Amino acid sequence: MLDLICLIMSKILNIGIIGFGNSAKFIAGPVINSVQTLRITKAYDAMGVDPSLTFDWVKGVGSVEEILGDSEIDIVLVCTPSGTHYDVAKKSIYAGKHTIVEKPITATEAEARELISLAKEKGVLLSVQHQRRWDSDFRTVKKIIESRVLGEIVEYEANWDRYRTTVDVSAWRTDGSPGSGPLMDLGSHLIDQALTLFGEPRGISAHFRYLIPGTVCEDDAEVMLHYPRHRVILRTSVHMKIPRPRFAVRGVNGVFIKHGLDPQEDAQRAGVKYGSPGWGIEDKSIYGTLELDLEGFRVKSVITSLPGVYAEYYKDIYKAITEEKAPAVRAEDGAGVVRVIELAVKSAATGGKIIDY
Repeated sequence: MLDLICLIMSKILNIGIIGFGNSAKFIAGPVINSVQTLRITKAYDAMGVDPSLTFDWVKGVGSVEEILGDSEIDIVLVCTPSGTHYDVAKKSIYAGKHTIVEKPITATEAEARELISLAKEKGVLLSVQHQRRWDSDFRTVKKIIESRVLGEIVEYEANWDRYRTTVDVSAWRTDGSPGSGPLMDLGSHLIDQALTLFGEPRGISAHFRYLIPGTVCEDDAEVMLHYPRHRVILRTSVHMKIPRPRFAVRGVNGVFIKHGLDPQEDAQRAGVKYGSPGWGIEDKSIYGTLELDLEGFRVKSVITSLPGVYAEYYKDIYKAITEEKAPAVRAEDGAGVVRVIELAVKSAATGGKIIDY
């Protein structure tokens, strides 16, 4: 009863979306709609997509200005191509809107730092949509590491593998423009997760390959984060017909191996309503395996994955705004991710030399 009273008394924050591609359709939109204190009211897409055809509760508008100039909109969610994040987010912040930017926050660290300073000056929240901290697989890996059952961590490996034989060089994700490329796209989540677990590394090294004929972006990347007593290996590739383990975490006591991907995005693409029974729960076939050697006793166990809960990211944004506190995913975190990518590019250009962080 008390929870219901609190909900009724809670202020509803209105959200306007700029850019209505897959991120808005299959991740942000359905999840935000499940959070009772948040409401998407307007959306704009430069390609002429009508958002109301996807979400009948959203009004499609004809310009960015119709969102930025609406005094009833509290939060702007920027879901435009990565190379445009800086310009659109800057306009949003100048308009006095709390601003969430799809990953990566910007194409360069310098742009991110400028937005951070501007948001502080204007007194608005700035966050980056690294909702994959709430993936089922990552939540499970994080719990395993924090339990210390593996002992001191020696090596952490995360892979995001796909299989492609051709590339569309006209698509913004793979056209070589600022913010494009698999490392910026999928790799930014891997980097954010690693930095969340282990903090800033001492150095970065990387190797890139360009294997698909005609590609202008790396299609196989390996980035290593160097720490005093362990290493982190992050890989993205479109050449793995049979994917590598999603995670492999090795400690002095044993190893945790996890295959498969969090099911939330695929469920939403299939039209399953966020929060439906069984939401975010992985199939048992991709549960992780924990293998330990404790003083000569070998133990091998299948670990039930924690459920994926994307809504927690948006609930935290609401609390951060209404309680005037820092969000769980800060804009500074997004800047750190882009810094790693920029240093990885420098390292790859030298053949893999370690670059100080």
